[in-house]
Amino acid sequence: MMKAAFTGREYVNTHRTAFTQHAEGQWEAAMRNISPTLVRAIRLKLLSLRLNDRGRHTDPQHVEPEVILAREAGELLAGKAEAARLDMNAEPLLSEIGIYRPALTGVDMRLFNSPAAIHKLVHERKAKLERKQKKESQA
Repeated sequence: MMKAAFTGREYVNTHRTAFTQHAEGQWEAAMRNISPTLVRAIRLKLLSLRLNDRGRHTDPQHVEPEVILAREAGELLAGKAEAARLDMNAEPLLSEIGIYRPALTGVDMRLFNSPAAIHKLVHERKAKLERKQKKESQA
């Protein structure tokens, strides 16, 4: 049980690392090729927000224009990303890695999710083995 939990954790961590590296590579490539039209529009929006920025020194709830812009752009992009479809036929590496955490059939998820439970089980097993050895040595 403990070995399966450890192996499952390694499997999930390997998947997470591979997926993250692929996603970061895709992100960096997209950022290198970002549309000049989009950059210009962002610049203009930021200038507009700064021009209309009021309450910087008097409003305790003041939000910086850069934060407003980041939130607006982030919400828009996240919405579009959630609606986007991935064509797995055109994504051989992503098809190989998988986009979801691998299934861990046969793994005790209580042990998988709790290092403390594994630690407790190790100590229980060790104590049981010591009692058994002590009993055998007395016999």
